[in-house]
Amino acid sequence: MLRGTSDQVIEAVRAAGGGRLDLSLRRLTRVRPSVRRLPGLTGLNLSGNLITAVPDWVGELTTLQWLHLGHNQLAALPDTVGDLKSLTTLHLYSNQFTALPEALGTLTGLTWLNVNNNQLAALPDAIGDLTGLTRLELDANQLTQLPEAIGNLVNLTDLSLYGNQLTSLPDSIGNLTNLTTLNLRGNRLTALPDSIGNLTNVTLQYDGGGRYSGTAQMRYDAASRSFKYRLPPAGRDNLPPSQQSISLSASVTPGAPPGAAAPPVPPPGYIQIRQCVALPPIQNGPAASAPSH
Repeated sequence: MLRGTSDQVIEAVRAAGGGRLDLSLRRLTRVRPSVRRLPGLTGLNLSGNLITAVPDWVGELTTLQWLHLGHNQLAALPDTVGDLKSLTTLHLYSNQFTALPEALGTLTGLTWLNVNNNQLAALPDAIGDLTGLTRLELDANQLTQLPEAIGNLVNLTDLSLYGNQLTSLPDSIGNLTNLTTLNLRGNRLTALPDSIGNLTNVTLQYDGGGRYSGTAQMRYDAASRSFKYRLPPAGRDNLPPSQQSISLSASVTPGAPPGAAAPPVPPPGYIQIRQCVALPPIQNGPAASAPSH
């Protein structure tokens, strides 16, 4: 980040003929009008300010490839944001958005959209037009359902929906066969659709019920510092092999010395590990019982 006043930083980017402009963490309450006249601007970081509105002229910054607006006080975006056809990354996390504009659907080159920690109650159908997306983050909102159009995002590899109010998923979720990570923790899901079985390469994070949950054998993976378990036969048989080992979060460090500080209490829906035992590699077939102590 360039040092100096905001005007000095803007002038330095102008003198360089464009590039990236970082005005983060400056307690700005508005976007400086002088930004509008910068040629060749490819990146604009306005995160960590006090901005309450994005000006309509933002659509004139047609060379922008990434736009960071996280940690402000924004409740809406102008429709002109749809004119940013070169945009590949858009960060809107930690604002006050209750809805996203339909115009967002014209940003077909967008690959990463982060709208974590807002107040979204629903997604526009236009979300399904963002077919270039590979990463979509919607944690900590108020979503109760997803549109069927979510199934159009066939290039997604990472989809995070942690901490919403989802009670069900659309069948079209099964179209997202390139997913490698799907985080559904912290919702109100009691079952998953049958189409979830189409996601043969996904790591599923899920703390709901239904046939994909139950008591299971567990082991600790030192490389990832996480616990992994195998579903019981009733749930395991309904999943492809790649989904039969699912990661769980737990507040514990295996092998901690006696007298070590007690781990924090995990939030509701998590598994608390009080004792770790060595288990052999998990084989196909019925889960073996853990050694008794």
